[in-house]
Amino acid sequence: MIIVLLPVFATAQKESRNLRKRKKELAEKKESQEQDSEKDLQALIKKHQKNQDKATRKRMRKTKKKSKRLNNNKREFFLVRIFRK
Repeated sequence: MIIVLLPVFATAQKESRNLRKRKKELAEKKESQEQDSEKDLQALIKKHQKNQDKATRKRMRKTKKKSKRLNNNKREFFLVRIFRK
């Protein structure tokens, strides 16, 4: 009985390896696409800042710095904190 089932187990393992390999390839492709989109976004932001005059760029930098400082001290939404525990 065991000898009869061995080929079935072997093909099942092979399919799962192929499936794992395909999932890994898709994950790598998705990650590379995300990195490319992040690079494109940063390039657009840089281009947008270059289009502004000096005073506007300075004001944008100050606002960005201020918003980072204020947002770092924020707490999570109360429902998230309650249901996480």
